Order: sequence, then C-alpha cells, then structure tokens
Amino acid sequence: MPQETYIPIILALTELAKRMGTPARLAPVAAIVLGVVMAFLSAGSSGTFSIEQALQGLVWGLSASGLWSGGKAIIGK
Repeated sequence: MPQETYIPIILALTELAKRMGTPARLAPVAAIVLGVVMAFLSAGSSGTFSIEQALQGLVWGLSASGLWSGGKAIIGK
C-alpha cells in the first residue's frame, strides 16, 4: 500500500475512536499510537522493525493529527 494512504486511514480510525467514546483531547495521542502501529504492520513479514519505521509512523500520526486540527480550524468548530 502506498505510504500516502496511511494518513487518511489513521485520521478515519482516530475519528472512529472518538465516536466510540475516546475523549477528544486524546485524539492526537490516539493518532500517534495508530501511526506507529500502522508502521509496525507495514513492516510485513520481514520481522524487523527499525527506528526509521517507528519515526515514519510518528510522522504519519502527527500528520493525521495536524490534518484534523487544521481542518477543524478552517471549518470553525
């Protein structure tokens, strides 16, 4: 799966977690955790998970979190 598709997936899963009862203030933390988990899962069957992959997951989570807060600021909610 192309790396560009992970951010919208993380964003959608974070929104789903919020709708299931996760407090909104924990949404950025949830996005970061989901990003690292997605990076771990994308490592595949190679069995190796490097610090670079963990940092990539962190970037995905931070990007999804920023996308959410930026969109919220534009809409004005």
